[in-house]
Order: sequence, then structure tokens, then C-alpha cells
Amino acid sequence: MALLVGCSAYEEVRLSTYDIAMSMVDEDREVDPPAYRASSPPQDLPRFVPYARLSGSFPFGSSEWQMAKLARESRMRGLRADLLLFRESGSVQTGSFSTYLGLGMAMQEAAYRHLSVAWCCRLSPVETGITIDRSGLVLAVDARVHESSGLQEGDTLLNADGHPVVPVDDVAGFSAFDAALLQMRPGREVQLVWTRPGRGRMDGTTVLMPPRAMPSTP
Repeated sequence: MALLVGCSAYEEVRLSTYDIAMSMVDEDREVDPPAYRASSPPQDLPRFVPYARLSGSFPFGSSEWQMAKLARESRMRGLRADLLLFRESGSVQTGSFSTYLGLGMAMQEAAYRHLSVAWCCRLSPVETGITIDRSGLVLAVDARVHESSGLQEGDTLLNADGHPVVPVDDVAGFSAFDAALLQMRPGREVQLVWTRPGRGRMDGTTVLMPPRAMPSTP
């Protein structure tokens, strides 16, 4: 079976946070957004919320090349991302092609397309000072948050400002509280509810802080 190699192909999916995230930026970006691997993003990245997923299908290219292509495509589509989270999704065989060897002989070789995905993310306008895992377990707490609320490492955060903090999308990894943060500003007081081993359900309040700056290079 003969195969035309073809061009790169893309598919865009808008998440529930799309409208809010897009309303935060008025103009299209003139440069491609920085892209980071979803498996190992820098630990000093500011808080962010995914709002669109851009999938790519490529006839060839390294993962770095695919990442750059998705960043360029996101800009060309006017998605205005502050950053991209990139992940390779593997390869699929799409057919085969023949390589002529001479003397009437040819060799059949499999043809593949390489799949990858990038999440377009908006930087949060605030920082909570709280780091949790996907179950809500508190991994780190800023000293100011601990002093004001009483929350500490090892607690399990249930909700913040009435919004669940456990991710609602296992792939994109954002929670209802993350989405709500897009509409909040530094200085706002939010109520936290958590559980603590041996103490049960607890609550306290904290004040949202200004966001961290982006790292200088991807």
C-alpha cells in the first residue's frame, strides 16, 4: 500500500475555562509561547490553568520539533497562551511505502505518524501559597498562609472559597478552584476547609497573594 507522507495536522479542543482565559488577554501574541514538558515542568513556574488542548499529528520530527510546531500553531490560531505544556502521545502506523533497491527489487517499510498534545495555559492572576497533590494532600504551605489559616503540611485540603480543589480533569489537571482563581485578584480573602489526621474537619481563612514571575527561559 502506497502512502503520501502528507503534512502536519492539528485538532483544537476548548476546555471549560476557555472563555474566561481568552477574555484576560486582548491582543494576539507576536511570539510563540514558551513550551514545557508536562512530565517535568520547572518547579518555579507560576500557578497556571489549562484552557485549550491542541493535538498534533506529524509525519516526522523530534519531540523538540513537534513542541515548536505546536507552539507556532497555537499562536497562528490566536490562542494567546502564556505557556504550553507538551506531551508526546506515541506513534501510529498509517500504512507502508516501497523503497526501490535496483535490479527490480523493492523493500516495503512501515510508515508512521507521530502524535503529541499541548495544553494552552493561562497564568493565574494570584498565588495561593499552597501546594497539593491530585488527592488534595498538602505538600507545602507558605508561612503567611499557615499563620493566617492554620493549614499545614500533611492536611488534606477539601475546598477553597467553596470550590473543590481536586482536579476535575485528570488529563489537564485543573480544579474548580483553579478555574475560579482566574477571576480573583491579590488581597482577596478565601476560606479553606481541610481535614487533619486525629483532628477531623477544620477551616480557616487566608489572603491571596500576587503571582510569581515566569522563569527567564523554558
